[in-house]
Amino acid sequence: MGSKAVARSLMSQAGIPVVPGFDGDNQSASFLLEAADHIGYPVMIKPAMGGGGKGMKICTAREHFASLLQVSQKEARGSCGDDRVVLERYISRSRHVEVQIFGDDQENMLHLYTRDCSAQRRHQKIIEEAPAPDLTDHERERIGQIAVDAGHAVKYRNAGTVEFIVDLTSNAKEFFFLEVNTRLQVEHTVTEMVTGQDLVEWQLRIAGGEQLPILLQEQVPCRGSSMEARIYAENPEQDFLPQSGTLNVVDFSGAEQLGSRIDTGVEQGDHVSVFYDPILAKVVTWGATRTIAREKLYESLNAISIRGIQTNVSYASQILQLPEFIRGGFDTSILQNMHKQNREGHRSHTKENPFRFKDWKNLIVSIARFVLDLKCRPHWLPGGWGHIACSGFETNRTGGLNISISEAGHTGPPVVVNLEKLREGQIELVSLTSGNENSVIRVMDHVIRDIGPGTEQVHMHLGVWSKDTYQNYYFMISIIEGRDFFVSDCSSSSQSAFHLRHVPLDLEEFRILDESTQMELTRKVLAPMPGKLVEIHVQNGQAVSRGDALFTLEAMKMRHLVRSPKTAMVDEVLYQRGDVVSLGATVMTLDYPNETS
Repeated sequence: MGSKAVARSLMSQAGIPVVPGFDGDNQSASFLLEAADHIGYPVMIKPAMGGGGKGMKICTAREHFASLLQVSQKEARGSCGDDRVVLERYISRSRHVEVQIFGDDQENMLHLYTRDCSAQRRHQKIIEEAPAPDLTDHERERIGQIAVDAGHAVKYRNAGTVEFIVDLTSNAKEFFFLEVNTRLQVEHTVTEMVTGQDLVEWQLRIAGGEQLPILLQEQVPCRGSSMEARIYAENPEQDFLPQSGTLNVVDFSGAEQLGSRIDTGVEQGDHVSVFYDPILAKVVTWGATRTIAREKLYESLNAISIRGIQTNVSYASQILQLPEFIRGGFDTSILQNMHKQNREGHRSHTKENPFRFKDWKNLIVSIARFVLDLKCRPHWLPGGWGHIACSGFETNRTGGLNISISEAGHTGPPVVVNLEKLREGQIELVSLTSGNENSVIRVMDHVIRDIGPGTEQVHMHLGVWSKDTYQNYYFMISIIEGRDFFVSDCSSSSQSAFHLRHVPLDLEEFRILDESTQMELTRKVLAPMPGKLVEIHVQNGQAVSRGDALFTLEAMKMRHLVRSPKTAMVDEVLYQRGDVVSLGATVMTLDYPNETS
């Protein structure tokens, strides 16, 4: 059952419905292409072995199949040492519903009800819940019985998860077998919460030759509802790129005080490596109703504090507030579409003016400089900041700071920015007033890194409320010798950057560098995440067009392809295949022959 190909074949022989596809032994690229043509596009390419969504690719057209197959096989080989794949018809609107089963040596078999795992990114689960919502009693009984039949078909023993895809493209709600995971999964905790059973104990007893602790299906309890959120070290706004670094703060106490179960293997001071899966923790709640479980999980996520690297905590919290999720019956494509819309929204909004303030670049640098200044001031006082002497800032009271920024050529009153602390040791709120415009900016998260002598980096996630709108923004600010500020707007896949030179003690005096200097900065192709260079697709002197592959990074068993931003000539490749690079490392430089400096 560890092989998706074998499992599909056995289930089909047993009369269990499977997604139309190919699971044969012929793995030649030409044969697989013919099989994909026969299945029809879009088609899903899936590694036969392994799990966690690694290597899964959706191919929408014949001309993309060969390249996607190659990437899928490479990721599969790197993840589990086996590059065989299966092909399946891609169901565009679907739900991911699974059933926990157990079997013993005496051929007893039963299920512990359903779980819904449809809230996914990159085919990996983020939010899971039990039991699966928006199913009739008949549908629950049917899918449970199909799972038990699947277990009997292969004489299954011990814990297993039978995964199904529910086709939502028709009104029939067809269930198709996906695979059997021959183990307890990450999300087994929600099943434990609603059944009151210790599934690890069940595993051990069955492995020791004992019978199932419960022998009759009708005696398996199911009470209330449970939800789980997976906390990943990743940046949702940069296509969920894995993050690595040191966990400066790890505090789950607020969630635990709300009664949540926390399963984690990390603690403050740990280093998150690029070589392992990015999951940091699981946050699990239970409630008498689904609404109670959801609201408790939402509150728990907002009570968690993880600093040092970026995580998906805020993103998971936002999912719980989506109307589609609140209703139940979540479609696996909703998050993908939402993420695409968010990125497009960030692009258009950023081009206009993210903060409804002409000189917003100075504001970003000001907040970053303030965050950095507080780094060296550990003397936090209960109830306020105390009197802090920050160059360029004026302390006006113990509970916060006011700064004024005068816009160039503006004869009216200066923009007033009020920074306040909401929680101990954290900058949380910026109230911005400019004319009749009022905005509220919350520093949702910030990370400070020492990246070299005299150079520091501030990563900031800002939430901006202006009138009736809310937007997320992500900035990376590199500060060199306290004077030069290199700012990258990471709020969308098409990143932009600018450079301000700060004159100490005078917050109003910044200047944007001339075009030639900016061109020099854009020549550098940076590593978007720390990782291993598994492929370098170009060489010195090679001409590339916009969108051409430059290099491939691998981190946490996921691959990320970096493409050329425009037509250029490769000037110099600074690393070799197999090298491990840090975040922001200059991997290569480009020349733009048609552009003058």
